[in-house]
Amino acid sequence: MEDTDLRFYLIVCVICLLLQLMVAPNIAINGIVPNILFVPVTLAGFLYDSRWGCTVGFIAGLLLDLLGVGPLGGMALICSIMGFACSLLPRSIFSESWLSPVGWFALCALGANLVYGLLLLIMGEASSLGGILLYRIIPNTLYDSAFAFLVYPFVYWQLSQNKPRIRAGHRASRRKSSGKKLK
Repeated sequence: MEDTDLRFYLIVCVICLLLQLMVAPNIAINGIVPNILFVPVTLAGFLYDSRWGCTVGFIAGLLLDLLGVGPLGGMALICSIMGFACSLLPRSIFSESWLSPVGWFALCALGANLVYGLLLLIMGEASSLGGILLYRIIPNTLYDSAFAFLVYPFVYWQLSQNKPRIRAGHRASRRKSSGKKLK
């Protein structure tokens, strides 16, 4: 990735963190708070390698654990796995449209919310699987996906603006290293 893509990604991370801290608790519907930090986790997996996906996933999950009331470390593990799973997809996922990444985001959010709901059930934080499914997993997945519908078109537009460019010194340095003479 280019430096401009990395700067853009870091800006997205900071914005999502601020939104998670300041806006998400205020827009909760029936106690369901959107997991806005899922966006940088999936982006790290889509745009970079598995190390980025797992690392950003762990940090974002730990922040979500510290902000929530569930067991500490559960969301960190789930987000790490989500970042790794997104890194297995091809890097060109944003090349055609923004709908494909949103679809994958929705699947990842569903998987993460399902595993977290089962973890809450195992730890005794919830009473029934049906209640957790109807009142936590499905609404939270829809809420997270709705937020992705707002963010991913902007990310797609930004990434399409920064197509890879050949730098002036890049081609000359490759010729020099291959043994060919420069004029």
